Amino acid sequence: MVILMNKKKWNSLPDYAKKAIDQVATKDFGLKAAGFYVQEDIDMIKMGKEKGIQFHKLSEAQMTEMKSRISVLWENWVNKYQKRFASQEILDALLTSAISNR
Repeated sequence: MVILMNKKKWNSLPDYAKKAIDQVATKDFGLKAAGFYVQEDIDMIKMGKEKGIQFHKLSEAQMTEMKSRISVLWENWVNKYQKRFASQEILDALLTSAISNR
């Protein structure tokens, strides 16, 4: 889970607001929040199965193909925003996190 803020907006905040955000916007908070989304996904899949919805797991070859196709989207996003913020580093961290939490 990532929370981004425009640096100009951040700099315009009073010190007490920055301090409050820093106190709650921790890595532990992000991991806990992300865990809620994972649990929600698990619950929705369970409910879907109970309602008769079929789910299919992609093969490794299909996953490789999908990753290849969506990598263009990632590259475009990185290129679009790289002058505004560390877009490549954010994407790398996101993908690393997603892979390690599978």
